[in-house]
Amino acid sequence: MIIEKPKYQNYRVCYDNGNSTTGTKIYELNKYCKCPECLYRQRIRRTPANSITVTTKDISKVDEAAEFLKNWICEDGKKQLEIVYLKF
Repeated sequence: MIIEKPKYQNYRVCYDNGNSTTGTKIYELNKYCKCPECLYRQRIRRTPANSITVTTKDISKVDEAAEFLKNWICEDGKKQLEIVYLKF
């Protein structure tokens, strides 16, 4: 079985429990929000923008996760949120 590389190459390979010997591969994608409020906080006030992390164990879902991240923005940039974690 040949696994094709995803169209989007902006993923990171991680492992369960941080152990490459015993852990299974996980593919991770991250994004910082680009809404006006988050950009203002990041550039002017020097505080972090809201962000999201998506993980998947299936490399074929990396492109789907990347497409989801293209359209993602936080719900309220005036509030600093905890990092949002999603699994695909």
